[in-house]
Amino acid sequence: MEENHPKLFLFCIGGTGARVLKALTFLLASGADLKASKVIPIIIDPDNANGDMQRTIEILKNYQQIRSRLEFRHNHFFKTDIQTLASLESADPEKGTGMRITDSFRFDIDGTRDGIFSHFIGYDTMSATNRAMTDALFSDKNLALELSVGFKGNPHMGSVVLNQFKDSQEFKFFASRMGQKDRIFIVSSIFGGTGAAGFPLLVKNIREATDKLSNHDRLRNAPVGAITVTPYFGIEPDDTIQIDKNTFIAKTKAALDYYSDNLSGNQSLNALYYIGDLATKDYKPAEGKAEQMNDAHAIEMFSALSIFDFMNIPESNLRCKDGKAESPYFKEYGIVGDDAVLTLQNLGTESKRIAVRPLTQYALAVNFWNNRLAQAINKPENWARSNTVPIKGDFMGAEFYSQYLARFNTRFREWLTEMARNNRALQAFNIDTPLLHTIINGYVPKEKSFWGGENPQELGYDDYNFDLNAEESKLPALEVEKRFMAIFYKSTVRLFDSRFKPLIG
Repeated sequence: MEENHPKLFLFCIGGTGARVLKALTFLLASGADLKASKVIPIIIDPDNANGDMQRTIEILKNYQQIRSRLEFRHNHFFKTDIQTLASLESADPEKGTGMRITDSFRFDIDGTRDGIFSHFIGYDTMSATNRAMTDALFSDKNLALELSVGFKGNPHMGSVVLNQFKDSQEFKFFASRMGQKDRIFIVSSIFGGTGAAGFPLLVKNIREATDKLSNHDRLRNAPVGAITVTPYFGIEPDDTIQIDKNTFIAKTKAALDYYSDNLSGNQSLNALYYIGDLATKDYKPAEGKAEQMNDAHAIEMFSALSIFDFMNIPESNLRCKDGKAESPYFKEYGIVGDDAVLTLQNLGTESKRIAVRPLTQYALAVNFWNNRLAQAINKPENWARSNTVPIKGDFMGAEFYSQYLARFNTRFREWLTEMARNNRALQAFNIDTPLLHTIINGYVPKEKSFWGGENPQELGYDDYNFDLNAEESKLPALEVEKRFMAIFYKSTVRLFDSRFKPLIG
């Protein structure tokens, strides 16, 4: 990873933020190039037990465990460094401020772990006049809401709770670690409670940073990008919960109107991305905690691609003055065609350039590891039995493979499966196909025959082994985990270039 790349502080708000972060993590694991020296995700969600968030945090920790065993001269799988905010303490000791924050990917919002909204705002101790005003702003259900499950689609409540973020140790610590060229990106939905409330508040606190904060001027003029996700799923009707999908569009319109004056209209952002879909799937109601675990969706992967686009914008085009972007960008995401079931061929040119090669490489590697690795390791005279650093039969039972890599790959396959069954579906890969030339759903590489026609350019495990052997022989002596990943990275580069490159032009 080049040291001259900026750090990226990535704020992921609510359940949608966590799911987009999950998609980004899989893209980075596959070797997609983000052009960031480090990614520092900061998840903002009052629902500590949120199933989507907990699954994402598990994947992030697993990513770190795998990455710590690898090198990146010969391998680009897991190459991007993903760190917690607290980890920057030791990285920049000269900026020590005496602050100590929790070494976690999630910002723990004070006062939301237990208790209800009325207690949080001190309703019982208010004067009669203030209580009357509060009653006008918040319903009895609002006041009785348990904050440990989030804001249940009520952004007016979320704005009250999340406004404390600017006074938190985490926000002060983040400001103190902001480098001269570092960038900020914010992921949120617009049709719920946490994201719709947290997004504009966070931008306001960044652009109006006071001199009480370290690097306040740097923060005010930092490159800031964001994606706001409009409705892309629904909730089945249920009179027992406070979330109603029929309000999603009205909330989206109201939020967009507010954003037009207070975000995009006043040049608070250097780049603002919009995404959503009219084709939606209704989920069973879940107001939070472990039950809130939606299937992965193509929208979340496409949203993650906006982060790559933002990091690719030249620094000279992201200048700010007095907290205002000089030349803001506004972008929407589009696909090729309006198919109910998407494949990688529905991606636009830039999306293909970013994602198709690395994801195909990693899918090929996972396919081999799941279906052929045990046999290959025990086969004499092949890539695994190199005299330099042999990969022995006990490798699959060792910690690196069984505890870290295999678990990560289970989540990767789960992610692909969930996207493939959602609406709108993205059926990217035939992940377990024995006919490896069909691994990209809907695309089979062709080769010209002797008579001028075109036939499938078949690819099987014997061909794969040939490329593994060829690439293994070129590698220097590396520790076994490093060697293992380098062999598969190099061989899948070779396989992609020889068979699948026409897909990306």
